[in-house]
Amino acid sequence: MTVAILFGIPDAKVIEDAYNIAWDYLLRSGQIANESRSHLLLSEAIVHLLERGERHPLRLANKAIAAYERHLADLILDL
Repeated sequence: MTVAILFGIPDAKVIEDAYNIAWDYLLRSGQIANESRSHLLLSEAIVHLLERGERHPLRLANKAIAAYERHLADLILDL
């Protein structure tokens, strides 16, 4: 159980599930180079999507992964 659930943060279980799905995928696919930065990018993407009304954990995870991968692609293009 996360701190968010203990303190009654709305959608905490949805956030936790989406984050865990996305993190597991990115970890298994070898796309995590900087853990701190990756945690931040995923968290920001999920919060942004929640603010836009998405509440389904798998859709949140998939969209957060897509945002993460776009960010990585942009970094490569900037090199």
